[in-house]
Amino acid sequence: MATQKQIAANRRNALKSTGPRTPAGRAAVRLNALKHGGYSRASGISVLPEAKSSGGHVQYTPWPPDGSVRWQRYPAFGTVLDVEDRLWVVRQIRRTKHGFPLLFGTPAPAEPAELVRLPKLIPTKALIDFWHRNRTNFGPTFDLPAGRTTLKRVRYRFGFHMQRDLSAFWHDRIEDLKNLSAREFAERHHISFHRVEETRFKILGRTARPLGWWKTPEILAILRAGMSCRQIGQKLGIGLSHASRLRKTARLDPLPPNIEL
Repeated sequence: MATQKQIAANRRNALKSTGPRTPAGRAAVRLNALKHGGYSRASGISVLPEAKSSGGHVQYTPWPPDGSVRWQRYPAFGTVLDVEDRLWVVRQIRRTKHGFPLLFGTPAPAEPAELVRLPKLIPTKALIDFWHRNRTNFGPTFDLPAGRTTLKRVRYRFGFHMQRDLSAFWHDRIEDLKNLSAREFAERHHISFHRVEETRFKILGRTARPLGWWKTPEILAILRAGMSCRQIGQKLGIGLSHASRLRKTARLDPLPPNIEL
């Protein structure tokens, strides 16, 4: 608990902080506490300034157009065009960490009954583009301030389906999945190394070589030819550490009678 001396010192220190004194400074900080401006009486305040960076599709206009005030459960912040150029009345704005706002509202013009219903998710261009960029990535796709069912309904409507999209992704890259190592595939197609290993086992089954595969005369000749681990790995399709272990083991084992160095 603060003592009387500490309280007095805090009050003296508070007197030293007067905030901006000049008109320019006060004008600069007057909107610091503004969240969306939907209830603001001041004119010329944007509802959400960063929302204007969505390819020209998120542009707010006053609503209702005639300036009248009607009772409604969710007040209107303005109007916006969705990805199909349909007009919506924005009634909720939720910030995301992906650089665009998530908008909820009702179609315009709205029926009187819709004014008291829960606002629907508006399929803005920024949202649809975000889903296109993360079509096969589970994490960011649903990392949005909305329920999973709400997001799924809009996704299905615009042709997004996680399982079908993933199936098409692996089917289009099946040759790389067969011929590349898991790490090479992950680097080339920007996907998790562990997911590549897991999916390759599900699609192709067990791909490990049989025990003792390197003990054939041809493989032993490569391992004992004095090549570097990188050259051995490229010839046999194995990693550097694997090539190093096999080369060491092959040199310690006695030579079969039909192999000449």
